Amino acid sequence: MQTIDSIIEKILSSVQRISDAGNWPKHIDKTGALLRRVPRFGGKAAGFDAGIAAALDLIPRDKQLLIATLHAAYSSKAVEQIREESQKMLPHTETCWWLAASSIVTHGSVDEYKFLDQIADFELLRNDPLLRRDVAIEMFTTMIESFKLVHGIPFSIRSRGLQGAYLAGYRFGVQYEEEEGVFYIGTYKESLGLESFTWLDLRDADGNRTNGPVFGSKQFVRTSSLYELVDLLKVVSAALPIKSPSAMRPPEH
Repeated sequence: MQTIDSIIEKILSSVQRISDAGNWPKHIDKTGALLRRVPRFGGKAAGFDAGIAAALDLIPRDKQLLIATLHAAYSSKAVEQIREESQKMLPHTETCWWLAASSIVTHGSVDEYKFLDQIADFELLRNDPLLRRDVAIEMFTTMIESFKLVHGIPFSIRSRGLQGAYLAGYRFGVQYEEEEGVFYIGTYKESLGLESFTWLDLRDADGNRTNGPVFGSKQFVRTSSLYELVDLLKVVSAALPIKSPSAMRPPEH
């Protein structure tokens, strides 16, 4: 039986392999990108996801490239791969593995016991190709139904809404996280076009910034100000005009 310590040890030994495979940007905290999901010292963390599954080799090595890419470096190629492979959703595809692992993710923090339960739940999907496919199809459907258009821009208050917008053909979208009181803007393109944007000085009660690029990313930013969000979207919309979304339907069972 795996323990948190053995899991951490395995993840540490896999960090470089996963980050190299995914071509993660230099500014990414490679170790933190994986380990911060693991609850330690009696605390809570984000918990299991596809990146953890790959780092623990719960997914075949030759099916980990897409997952490694999506964990910290979304790309047009990766999104197109998901769109293509999801139409048939064969159990052995990278997309099916990614979606199945993503279905285990919870919206909120988990403790050590829940984290170990998540791994056990994924073991069931790992060993049952037909169940894995069914769960992947359900996850795909959830994603593309998790956003609404607001003035033509994908907007979500549900987990996975951004991914759903990408899969539906939109270049960027907005995700509102109620617990944080923060709007996130994300894209799978190389940049949102905000490198020269002048950010407001927004801070929480502890003096921490509540806006700006997330971990220095050009693809993912946030703001706690609705007024700044409007200004951000003006710039992003000019840099990444949204084309008519392709008709993405859930694959048939």
